[in-house]
Amino acid sequence: MPKPRSSDAKLERLRLIRDQPSSPEIRLELAGALNDASNHVIAAAAAIVARLDLRDLIPNLTAAFERLMIDPIENDKTCAGKLAIVDALNALECQDHDVFLAGVRHVQLEPVWGGRKDTADSLRAGCAIGLVRIGYSGMLPLLVDLLTDSERIVRSAAAQSLAALGSTAALLLLRLKARLGDADPEITGECLAGLMRVEPRESAAFVADFLHTDDTAVAELALLAFGNSRWPGAYDVLKSFWDGRPRGELKETTLVAIALLRSPAAIDWLLSLVQNAAESTAMLALSALAILNYDARVAERAADVVQSRDLADLNEMFAKKFTR
Repeated sequence: MPKPRSSDAKLERLRLIRDQPSSPEIRLELAGALNDASNHVIAAAAAIVARLDLRDLIPNLTAAFERLMIDPIENDKTCAGKLAIVDALNALECQDHDVFLAGVRHVQLEPVWGGRKDTADSLRAGCAIGLVRIGYSGMLPLLVDLLTDSERIVRSAAAQSLAALGSTAALLLLRLKARLGDADPEITGECLAGLMRVEPRESAAFVADFLHTDDTAVAELALLAFGNSRWPGAYDVLKSFWDGRPRGELKETTLVAIALLRSPAAIDWLLSLVQNAAESTAMLALSALAILNYDARVAERAADVVQSRDLADLNEMFAKKFTR
């Protein structure tokens, strides 16, 4: 009787077939790997199933997930297998909600030095995204709970998922979460970015309030929410904020947000700062414009303005950030 291969040997075999085209033999081998006792073998197989778009193996992925949920700390340390399966199911556009519902509330507290750590945070986040993707009807109450999850990555996924839902109730929850705040300013930033992405005109005044908060990190994220929105009205909001003389630590981010708009008016104004503003401000404006250094026309215009001012530091910055 042949000796069973070790997990390392099985992983090496999966690495060898990872980039091969699909075939009946590979499908059979992957189905066997998904039935393996090792969570790492299952995880590697799940990633290949997604890569090869083997949707006929979705039932095998689901069955593997169910097995790993039995005594999960023993059978799937760090949730490696379950997370890879959820990622694969999302990539394969699986429409069945059972796995996602099982994973979205799963907490896996594993022993670490000095206590225990929840290793299922990314799993909950991935399952939330999956439920939103398939349009699960009971998603909104779940997202309310996930917005208060102890793990940052889960709260972030909940905010992103609410924006993806885009319903009136979902957007109101984003407003509420932004008002209540979070220990991590990036969560508030996700809420503001989602509002500006989905309903920029209706959300502009609300998000603009956060430009004036004493929390610099939140103010910067509000600025970037405007910049990344590409909403035409964002330029006037950001320009008005600049004209109001923002505190020093917000100046650079304000100019970066304006550059992110990529509009002719934004580019013209930033170039005017490079041309006419005090050298320190001109440097900030040129640095912001460097976001657009892939645009030959912007680079050419910036080069002309920098040359006309003939300031050593400005020349050096242009050479560093625009020369490729």
